[in-house]
Amino acid sequence: MNYLDSKAWKLRRAWSAIEEYFRGIKGRASGINWVLGVLRGSLGVSKEEALMVVDQLRKDVTFVWDSNRLKRLEELEERIRGD
Repeated sequence: MNYLDSKAWKLRRAWSAIEEYFRGIKGRASGINWVLGVLRGSLGVSKEEALMVVDQLRKDVTFVWDSNRLKRLEELEERIRGD
């Protein structure tokens, strides 16, 4: 696997982790601290990469369809920027 393939995999996994947090799936360890740990720890996603994924999700109307989801996304973005 070359660098580009591993980077693409990492960003797809980051998308999945953020999406899981964003959707607020109950019964799963998908709180804000969990998603930040996945991004920073096991994936090593940079702040810029994480913010890029958040921005892409924000533009996807199939995900942002109520104020609760938008609030969760904004909280995550704030935490990413602050870390």
